[in-house]
Amino acid sequence: MGQSRLKHTLLWVDERISKACEYLCIFLIVIMVVLVLLQVGTRYVLYAPLAWTEEAARYCVVWAGLLGTTLSFRHGYDVMLFQRPRMKKEIYNIFIRLVHLLSVVVFLAPVLWYAPGFIERQFIKTSEILEIPAGYITAVVPIFAFVILHHAVVAFFYFDHKEEAENLYAEI
Repeated sequence: MGQSRLKHTLLWVDERISKACEYLCIFLIVIMVVLVLLQVGTRYVLYAPLAWTEEAARYCVVWAGLLGTTLSFRHGYDVMLFQRPRMKKEIYNIFIRLVHLLSVVVFLAPVLWYAPGFIERQFIKTSEILEIPAGYITAVVPIFAFVILHHAVVAFFYFDHKEEAENLYAEI
């Protein structure tokens, strides 16, 4: 009973985090498109381009790109060196999932470890035109790392293949 409740809770949290990233990513892409169209319109129609739209669109791209990466990872569309094989013995499947989890941890642990100092240093700088502290722009890096790490942990414990993941999410 307890394990089933934990499983349901982890999957529920995973789904909500993923949906939040998805909606935020969509919102940022729409804002980026509007800003680019505004920039093009003011530049070629009014002959008086707005200075801030290019910079704001650039920051939308950074946030949308990293949040989109978390969605790609969760759904199994991330870049892989090889496709994870399905073995007949469950112990091999667990080993393969463990190697996958450890590789994600090895990649993201330094990002999460050094992120607070990195972001703190970025708050000293401001953007050129909008004069926003750069810490707000780079704050997406640890968010992206934490979300991918969360997805990797959930995938290690509850998913063997993409089809199973989709079935488990359909239950929620």
